[in-house]
Amino acid sequence: MAHMSPCTPAAVETSYRVQIAEIDRDRGNVLRLCKTSALQSSPEKYHWNYEMNPLGHAWCALVIEPIHEQVVGTTALFPRRLLLDGVSLQAAVAGDFAVEPEHRTLYPAMALQTAAIATCRDGMFDVVYGFPNDAARPVQLRAGYHSVGQACAGVRLLRTGAAFRQRGRRLWNLGASIFNSTITFVSKAARSKTSIVYNYVSLSRFDDRFDRFWQRSLLEHRIIVQRDSRYANWRFMECPMRKYSLFAAQHETTGEIGGYLVWSPSQDGKIHISDLMADDDVFDNLLTAFIREQQGHDAYCITIVYFGDNKLIRKLHRLGFIFRSTRSEVLLSVNPALPKPERLFDSDNWYLLDGDSDS
Repeated sequence: MAHMSPCTPAAVETSYRVQIAEIDRDRGNVLRLCKTSALQSSPEKYHWNYEMNPLGHAWCALVIEPIHEQVVGTTALFPRRLLLDGVSLQAAVAGDFAVEPEHRTLYPAMALQTAAIATCRDGMFDVVYGFPNDAARPVQLRAGYHSVGQACAGVRLLRTGAAFRQRGRRLWNLGASIFNSTITFVSKAARSKTSIVYNYVSLSRFDDRFDRFWQRSLLEHRIIVQRDSRYANWRFMECPMRKYSLFAAQHETTGEIGGYLVWSPSQDGKIHISDLMADDDVFDNLLTAFIREQQGHDAYCITIVYFGDNKLIRKLHRLGFIFRSTRSEVLLSVNPALPKPERLFDSDNWYLLDGDSDS
């Protein structure tokens, strides 16, 4: 092999090094890098996501360039609990992958993602999953993540005329009339089954009634992010970047919970559902009550992003939701010592919404 001068580009590449961040000391570097890469970044978000997670502090790695010893890249893993056939696993969701523009060669990015995957091999986490953007996906795949499949996006129009105007299109009156009639028919069928057993209300917090609901509901799914009221309040109700609201089915006699959804508005007139679970005999009525409530406001559609089997999609189809595939892929890294890891690579086993992402 030919001798390589320390000044050659290849030598500089290989002298980049990765170090594990200290959450307090390295806050400024992580915030700077996320801002440079146009990721949501603020001291409030950092405190919430890196320090206040009830499952523990984030794991974070930094890449250091060799000449000036400056931090030029970062990536993070945010702890989650994952239920796999009822067994609780140590999991993490990947996020905050950022490298300064002048250092966006393959080596610094690969070094960061290789370090992240090593947390599975070394037993820190049983499972690491992520929803990477188009720029991050090729690097993560090359580093050793595996693609499990693509997420689906669903939309339920509330006012077709407003929807088409919002998208800059003309709406033919006849087409709008037919579409509205179809949605009205579907919603009317759901309302005809409405029971008086539950009231559908907005709540400000998750409480122990939700813990009892999750105890009987989570085991219906083979792979799902484990929830409890402490985690859900942190993830949604205390999130500093987005205003989430909680809509729930509350038994009119006992006050117990039969289902809920977490939603947030956007500036472009959309309502987005980030988390959704309900008993089978409550699901249609919960969504119908929510749709009717939103029809009285300014939003023109309801959206949801989902990854998993088709059961949820079929339920939402009944209520007028239309689904399409997205470019967003779910990537996965698994501890090789985990029993029967193939279960995790079957998309039909999962129940993931974007509320299960990193922010």
